[in-house]
Amino acid sequence: MTVANDVRAEEGGSAVLPCSFTHPDTHLTLTGSIIWIKSDTGVIFTCTYPGPDHSQGELCENVIQRDGGNRFRFVGNLSNNDVSLMMEGLSLEDDGFYRCCVEFNIGSFETLLGTDLEVIAAQGNVPVVSGTEGDSVTLPCIFETMEVLNLTTVTWMRKKPYQHIITFTAQSQGTWTTGHGGNRYELIGNPEEGNASTRINQLSVRDNHTYLCLVEYTSLPLDIQYLIQKESRVQVITADSDDGWSMTVADEVRAEEGGSAVLPCSFTHPDTNLTLTGSIVWIKSDTGVIFKCTYSGPDHSQGELCENVRQQDGGNQFRFMGNLSNNDASIMMEGLNQEDAGSYLCRVELNIGSFQMQSPTKLEIEGEEHCLDAVSALTAQW
Repeated sequence: MTVANDVRAEEGGSAVLPCSFTHPDTHLTLTGSIIWIKSDTGVIFTCTYPGPDHSQGELCENVIQRDGGNRFRFVGNLSNNDVSLMMEGLSLEDDGFYRCCVEFNIGSFETLLGTDLEVIAAQGNVPVVSGTEGDSVTLPCIFETMEVLNLTTVTWMRKKPYQHIITFTAQSQGTWTTGHGGNRYELIGNPEEGNASTRINQLSVRDNHTYLCLVEYTSLPLDIQYLIQKESRVQVITADSDDGWSMTVADEVRAEEGGSAVLPCSFTHPDTNLTLTGSIVWIKSDTGVIFKCTYSGPDHSQGELCENVRQQDGGNQFRFMGNLSNNDASIMMEGLNQEDAGSYLCRVELNIGSFQMQSPTKLEIEGEEHCLDAVSALTAQW
């Protein structure tokens, strides 16, 4: 069984605890459970390994479990005997040792020393970088170097769904090679100086995700693996245009259940010297108009000015967040729930004409899906 000796991540962010294993009966179909244990509290995560009988628990590929403020998510690859775990919403109390255990029909095995998770104080909010489709953006990855260990690789992973993106491998004389990721990714920082920032070229809407930067140090012959993990997010913007009109929105926005989300929208129009009047409208594709306010001008009789308006619909509160002097029609949604996930269209209805974005903004709500109600009972079994 192979694990990382040490993992360092920031408060409020995410950390992947890697664990893989081999077993002697390679031709046997395995059944059983995967279990993660924190040394001072007991079982924090358990799921069923695939096999003909799934009656003992939920399949690892499907399960998300919550314990207090943390979310535990299986990010391994069972076909490769990878049983790695992601922890989200880290707090300083998550510092500690974690052990990986597998219980199969052919026997049980667990790591003896485990992984030491070090949670450091947050260095600020998770960075969000924005770029227009076809352009480039730089994913930041700034970290504190480890002088006594050997820097070996920098790997970028997409957070959800968890997927390998690119790995840069250290070579002699300070050079780095690129493997398993193509030529759109360019290491522009110097990892030896604590900068593994990476440029994504030729942006597409498929790049609209949150990413983890995994910096790996090793030490031979002790076979020590030390991982530093940093998180950042890419927001890809698409644009539509027609006869002097143009409108720019985010292709996708992600937010947490109960929280808030800003849906960005800005536009240009051909009559730049004309004083505009009219309305700003936001539409949810499956329900219709969710927000409407009056655009600044001499006549405000058609509705409340956008700068002042807050509108309530069920549990949501919609608030204008734009800057009308810059033709910014963005709104904020507060009190989010799972039903708010969907596609949203921005529209302006002005005295010189109307324009609506043809490509919607997809709002994705990440919320609690499963709870680990039986942590105490599982711990008692150990």
